[in-house]
Amino acid sequence: MHVILAIMVFTAAGEPAVVQDTQSPSPTSVAEKKICRRVVPTGTMFSRNMCLTKTEWGAFNSENEKGNREVEERRSRHLDVRTLGDR
Repeated sequence: MHVILAIMVFTAAGEPAVVQDTQSPSPTSVAEKKICRRVVPTGTMFSRNMCLTKTEWGAFNSENEKGNREVEERRSRHLDVRTLGDR
């Protein structure tokens, strides 16, 4: 059971999403400083550097939080079904 849950968590998280700017760069966004972080994608032990602007990191983090919430919701629904079946 724990193995299935671990697999669900790792597959739901997936590869970190890369945020792409579809708008033409404005003078302020061109000058915006890049912030580099080490990221470990799901499915590998090797980290890599990702350099994004503060705005892009905000979008990246919100997407990851959204995925984490979805996994937790699925997990809680699964636990509720199992608990109700034991009564």
